[in-house]
Amino acid sequence: MNALRSTTALLTALALAPTLAAQQPAAQAPPAPGTIVVSENICAAQNVTKVNEFATQTFGPILDELVREGKLLGWGVLNHAWGDEWNWVLYYTAKDHTSFVSAFGEAIRRMNQRHPGAFDAILPLCSQHRDNIYSVVLARSLANLPSAPAPR
Repeated sequence: MNALRSTTALLTALALAPTLAAQQPAAQAPPAPGTIVVSENICAAQNVTKVNEFATQTFGPILDELVREGKLLGWGVLNHAWGDEWNWVLYYTAKDHTSFVSAFGEAIRRMNQRHPGAFDAILPLCSQHRDNIYSVVLARSLANLPSAPAPR
């Protein structure tokens, strides 16, 4: 079970990492291309639609603002088709850990200001929650793939 969770988190990080790496100009060798934060939740199947609506209609617009302001690089929601019980995932991409912490604090501040009590209403829909913060150390996409060696 732990291996499956680790694999799921790793695949999520690897799938999102090229977006972060593509932010760097091709001419310079970047340091680690960013941070991915994965917030996993166990939600009863009948609640997943409600939690998705919360993300889309309430928290999402605030996260969109932070992306437009350059405080986050991106964010998204994942619902799994198969796997373990961690079935609702909210992920964030940021320049680095410090940038994420700042942006997340601002997101919570705005959320509490604009939608008081919204977190209290949504939290009971999921029974467990955990967060993982990853530093991307290697990411490849077509945008940053090294040149292939000449065939021999």
